[in-house]
Amino acid sequence: MSDSANFFKDFYSSWVDSSMNMMKSSMGLASESWKPETYEKFYGDWMKNTGDMMEKIMRMPGFAGYSWEIFKSSTGFQKMFQDMMELYMKNMKIPTHGDIDELSQRINYLDDKIESLEKKIKELESKK
Repeated sequence: MSDSANFFKDFYSSWVDSSMNMMKSSMGLASESWKPETYEKFYGDWMKNTGDMMEKIMRMPGFAGYSWEIFKSSTGFQKMFQDMMELYMKNMKIPTHGDIDELSQRINYLDDKIESLEKKIKELESKK
């Protein structure tokens, strides 16, 4: 097997191992009641796991030489990873980025509506 093939095999193997570790960690947390400490543990596990994976990958021989190829070949996995994380978060009842955006839009809409109604009330009160 060529050096590049070995490198990419090791790279993706590290990524898969990291993903599996995170899945195991999340499944363990799924049985706990969801309180702030559980969220903190989830994000702590994610940060440690991701940091360990990145350190392992960056120490691989050939990392600097193959980093552009890694970037190009990894962009397709970004969408898959985002979808996977959103599914994990939904299953664990953690708000996703989309959920927070939707809530923000609803709050802005309601804020605008309240402001409009307050103006109308003031106009009616001033006409009395």
